[in-house]
Amino acid sequence: MKITRVIFFTTSLFIFSNCTHKGESSLPENENNIDIPPRKIEVPVFSQVEKIENSLDFFAQDIKVVKLETNKNCYLTDNIRNIAISDRYIFIAEFKYIYQFDIHGNFIRKIGNNGNGPGEFVQVNDMQIDWSKKIINIFPGMTKGKIIKYDFNGNYLGDILFDSEDFIGFDILEDSYIFHPFSINRFRPDCSLLFRIDSIGIKTKVKSSIYPFNNKGLQRGMRLGDTRNWSWWHNKQLYLVEEGNDTIYEISKDSVLYRGILSGKNKLSLQKLYSKEDLTNSDYIMLSNKAFGPINSCIYESNRYLILRCKKGDTRYLAIYDKIEGQMYRTNYKYTKNDLVNSDAFFDDILSGLAISPQKQISKGRFITIIFPLELLEKRKDIENFYLQNPNPRSKKLLHICDQISNDDNPVMFIVSLK
Repeated sequence: MKITRVIFFTTSLFIFSNCTHKGESSLPENENNIDIPPRKIEVPVFSQVEKIENSLDFFAQDIKVVKLETNKNCYLTDNIRNIAISDRYIFIAEFKYIYQFDIHGNFIRKIGNNGNGPGEFVQVNDMQIDWSKKIINIFPGMTKGKIIKYDFNGNYLGDILFDSEDFIGFDILEDSYIFHPFSINRFRPDCSLLFRIDSIGIKTKVKSSIYPFNNKGLQRGMRLGDTRNWSWWHNKQLYLVEEGNDTIYEISKDSVLYRGILSGKNKLSLQKLYSKEDLTNSDYIMLSNKAFGPINSCIYESNRYLILRCKKGDTRYLAIYDKIEGQMYRTNYKYTKNDLVNSDAFFDDILSGLAISPQKQISKGRFITIIFPLELLEKRKDIENFYLQNPNPRSKKLLHICDQISNDDNPVMFIVSLK
């Protein structure tokens, strides 16, 4: 069996239970278990990768730059909770509001009101768009059992209520919501891989196969991994990696399919993943998220490549798996930020000459990178030098943006289409 079939391999099918347990003060909840089938398909992301490739042009087929409009009703900070993009619209969820732009970056409207009344929220923890129904779904808080719905014109449509859990984020799958629990829940006896909540708030639980595990001797709350199991979309299919056993699942409306395993000799054991041990100078490798909160900046997939952000010691890098050739690559394009030595970026040899670090996967095998004005102005000379050596209309447009932008403006968005 070839490694290149990891995303398409099906070993076993697990069906969400149809039984419900009703209580006086809670909505119905279902439960289902998962048993891990034999691990036959592997992506060796936790092995030492020798083949270095920093070129964005090697992995990408196109890049587009969008300058987001700035006005008195729209000023973005770096507290972005999620981003969704279609061929017509850009939606950006910040801590307190949803901002809508057209695909060219022109501001359309601000959506939502702060408060505790109908259609109001104190904060935005996550946002997902139902593109087919043109509905914006807002999850207002990690312990708030509520989804608030708006249409694309900013009209409040109503709420979906459900039993509160410690959720960090969610995905939309047909008429259901797939919620992802916080990692701290993995010590609890009722630990779950995910929750499915339908359109009327009925909750179905899918239990984890390895959590909870014996945490005797470990300090509660100590952990080296990320805060959730990371999910992503590829070819209209939802996937998820469970941290700790690093198994890839395909999630559908009523089933969970085993798809493969992330492996390698430098993989962390469960005990080390939740230990107090200083692994700065070790050879252990783990998945690493760049952003805080619900945004998945760890895993990206296109028709050819599976990209994973990894951390080894104090260095982050991108591990790239070629699904066609079965070849592993890694980046080694180093830049310094936040006192970490990072190499989790590509060298943009297409348009800008800058370090492009993926921040969020969007549809059609694309990822986005947001660069704020201060960084763009600091790198203007690099962009100019790149343009002089590689004259092209899009680099010239980026230079024009640099000449027009100020520190008080909204950021510039790079949309990269992978091969």
